[in-house]
Amino acid sequence: MSGKTIEDEESWRDIARRIWPVREWMSRHPRSADWLAVVTCVSIQVLSVKLSGRELSLPALGISAVLFWRRRLPFGTLIAAVAFSSVVSAIDFTDFRDFPFAFALYAVASLQGYRRGLFGYAVGVLLPVGTALMQCTITQARYSPTVFSPFALAALATGTAIRGHRQRHALLAELWKERIEHAKTAERARIAADMHDVVAHSLSTMIALANGAASAWSKYPERSTRALHSLSQVGRTALVDMGHILRLLPCDDNVGSGDAEKNAGRESLEDLVEVFRSAGLPVQLTERGKLPANRPELQTTVFRIVQEGLTNALRYAHGAQYVEVEITIEKGRIDIAITDDAPIHDVTRVGSGRGLRGISARAAKYDGGSTAGPRPDGGWRTHAFLVVDDNGGTATHR
Repeated sequence: MSGKTIEDEESWRDIARRIWPVREWMSRHPRSADWLAVVTCVSIQVLSVKLSGRELSLPALGISAVLFWRRRLPFGTLIAAVAFSSVVSAIDFTDFRDFPFAFALYAVASLQGYRRGLFGYAVGVLLPVGTALMQCTITQARYSPTVFSPFALAALATGTAIRGHRQRHALLAELWKERIEHAKTAERARIAADMHDVVAHSLSTMIALANGAASAWSKYPERSTRALHSLSQVGRTALVDMGHILRLLPCDDNVGSGDAEKNAGRESLEDLVEVFRSAGLPVQLTERGKLPANRPELQTTVFRIVQEGLTNALRYAHGAQYVEVEITIEKGRIDIAITDDAPIHDVTRVGSGRGLRGISARAAKYDGGSTAGPRPDGGWRTHAFLVVDDNGGTATHR
């Protein structure tokens, strides 16, 4: 996951609002939009009459009133508009049906889909044609029926396009919500891993220090004093780390912000090794190369991997004569190895395997990987590698 802050959960609503301002106003004021549709249809009819020089028909204009219900009953409004238009056309011999029909057809296509719109178009052109043919049969007038209505076809196409546009915005909003939920889940997992680092590692070290101080109190009081001092230091460090983690919990939308990661890396590897030495672990640290000082997240990843490896050694490497930590920094790669020569134990008896999975997950953030298992000549080896660029970062750091 990248280190950039993901926008607040309200962002998906902002995406859904990136639409034409008129449509946004219509969605906020549906009743006003319905009246606007009626007035617009009447205005277009009046303008058409004026331009054609025909006589204005009030009943024909009244057909537009049914458009007020186009949003709540789109197909019913279409049927009513077509029926009234057919009746008025038969009585007044006017042809104003195209405009109310087009408005109603747009509502059907945009609200109920193109298939319903096609059916509505068929009803809208065939019913008036049938009515006109009956009228011509009675009056012996000439009539050339047509099933082509340019206004209605334009309304059908526009309504279908608008519906597709709405669906795309709804899908985008849903995908954005899913992205936020996935980011939250990843952040919870990261916090859980940090909690494991703080609690499991610190408690394991503190227990070992306390046991060592108790056993050496009578014979080696100076060692016991140093162990108790390290015990106090580990406890204070654990409390500070826990505070950094807890401060993240109220604002878990800021996934990948890296605040805890940056603060957690303030300790040096030498300090970490010294703590484990105080706990009785014969640790030797070998560094080949230098970690970049401007990459706190990378430093913390290395720190946590070493900490996990040494904690496992403290738990399971009883009787080890040496525990070696090797960090090799080369161009494009960082290798971390924790090796001991202790007899192999059944690690499943004490641990849950979460620590090793944590090492693998941290390495995977840098396109790396990890292995852990017994060595052919005895002992145990935990190895992880990170893929980095020349500056110590990685272009695909997740």
